[in-house]
Amino acid sequence: MTLSRGLVQVAGVRNADEARLIAAERPHVIGLPYLLRGRPEDHDEAEFTEVVKAIPPSIFTVWITYLEKFSELEPVIRRHGLKGVQLHGPATPALLLELKAAFPGIVLWKSLIIGKGELSELEAEVRSYAHLVDAFLTDTWEPSTGKSGATGKTHDWAVSRRLVEISPRPVILAGGLNPENVAHAIRAVKPWGVDAHTGLEDAAGNKEPAKVKKFLAESSAAYAAI
Repeated sequence: MTLSRGLVQVAGVRNADEARLIAAERPHVIGLPYLLRGRPEDHDEAEFTEVVKAIPPSIFTVWITYLEKFSELEPVIRRHGLKGVQLHGPATPALLLELKAAFPGIVLWKSLIIGKGELSELEAEVRSYAHLVDAFLTDTWEPSTGKSGATGKTHDWAVSRRLVEISPRPVILAGGLNPENVAHAIRAVKPWGVDAHTGLEDAAGNKEPAKVKKFLAESSAAYAAI
């Protein structure tokens, strides 16, 4: 997959019907959470299989996971033929090297969690991992729950902007983005791409087609203007 500037990912898919709904709006990437360490939005094996099958090959899919061991990741990637993995756990350099060796051509994204540590630590993480990943994704830390991602909350965009400036790899901005704020976020941060999850959902946690459509339109217009 070529990571073109202006990439838009819609993350979080509840079932195969929702996968088809999102795919109909033609985002560049659909992010599929699976094996989330007990989070309630997780899938079982059968559900995840159906979700993967529901997305057309023309749309790139990224598996979003908190797993951190090669022995856990490898069978899932192989069983489902996954081409991209977004690692939200404490992925080590050794793990990334193992994945690249076992799956030549696999696309690896690593999360950078904003608000959990100091900016200097995030800068060091970028420099240490840039040669091992295809992109970084900045997301929000929520101290009250310990969640890193899918919080529905924004973070200090100046931090993400700094990481965009120093990173030799593309940086994708996530964390509380929605159709109303994504254009401002793109202008402020100038990320390679944007990602939305909870900001495209209704009160019950289901994706709303109108929100997905508007998010894509607002993102496209903002990128065209910078």
